[in-house]
Amino acid sequence: MKTKVTRHSALLAAGLAISAVSTNAETVKSQPKTISGTITYAGDEAIPKGQIKIFLKDSETQSKSQVSTSKTQLISTGKAKTLAYTFAMPSKTKDYQMQLIEVRLERADGWLLARGSEKVRGGETSTDVMLYKVMY
Repeated sequence: MKTKVTRHSALLAAGLAISAVSTNAETVKSQPKTISGTITYAGDEAIPKGQIKIFLKDSETQSKSQVSTSKTQLISTGKAKTLAYTFAMPSKTKDYQMQLIEVRLERADGWLLARGSEKVRGGETSTDVMLYKVMY
């Protein structure tokens, strides 16, 4: 049995194919970019016990009110030498925009133990940060 292909059915099939491709492209485009990496402690020691706060900051903005654009937290048990982190970049971030990842290690009472930061460009997805002991 032969099926008869008419102009109408050919245009309909082509339209459906284009619609499927464009919908798939928009879905991929709308997925948030993620930044991931590892956190290590200076001297190749285990990361001390505490709460790790990771901030993504706009490095071009100096105003404290506009600095933090994204934040995530981890818990360090004091046994691991490296910790992995992952979080989504804000949708308003542009590929050419320079960002700064700041990592802070704090005790349970909020006392700062160590900090580290690293620059990341919008196109990069992996950034490793080293924590350095804070001296008071």
